[in-house]
Amino acid sequence: DLSSVTEIISDAKLKVYQVNSSPTYTLNVNKTSTDSWLEGGVKPVTTELISSINPTTEAGYKEIDLTGYTQMKMTGNKIVSISITTSLPGWTTFTARENANNPPKLEITTAKGNMYTLDISSINGLVIKNPDRIYYSDGTTVELKAIPDPVSSFTGWSGDTVSISNPLTIKVHKNYKLVAQFFVPVVPADSVLID
Repeated sequence: DLSSVTEIISDAKLKVYQVNSSPTYTLNVNKTSTDSWLEGGVKPVTTELISSINPTTEAGYKEIDLTGYTQMKMTGNKIVSISITTSLPGWTTFTARENANNPPKLEITTAKGNMYTLDISSINGLVIKNPDRIYYSDGTTVELKAIPDPVSSFTGWSGDTVSISNPLTIKVHKNYKLVAQFFVPVVPADSVLID
């Protein structure tokens, strides 16, 4: 419950403790079907993937960046409810209870300086931001990757930055407004497209 947080979140890291060394695995953090559930009760359904890492196999805390998801939850009910899954056969290697030694924790950092937004738009394609956040601290490096729809092709960026680079890397020092431009060929009405 983040209802006591009144400032903009600049960083949110989930830390879960791996008790023993293990083989190579993937650690997934997913959204849940509801934020209204209690430990020991009916568990919510795991839904969309938020983040995924391939951590080191040694014992210790594993850190997953949940900044974008946590910022998004601050615009709604301010409750962060997640499901953690792995590619391992069981949960025996993680401390999963709040009252255990080395409990899982969500470490939140609030903004110490200016925070900025990236207003990215596109038609006939989409843009993936990495990291994907609502607010960015001054100096954050962000990679923008334009992905065209099947019938279009990427032609460049317009707005606060003009470029044909894809992906485009920017260092955030202000609010940015960018448009990913895509070209869609015009096919005459009496033509037939062959794929």
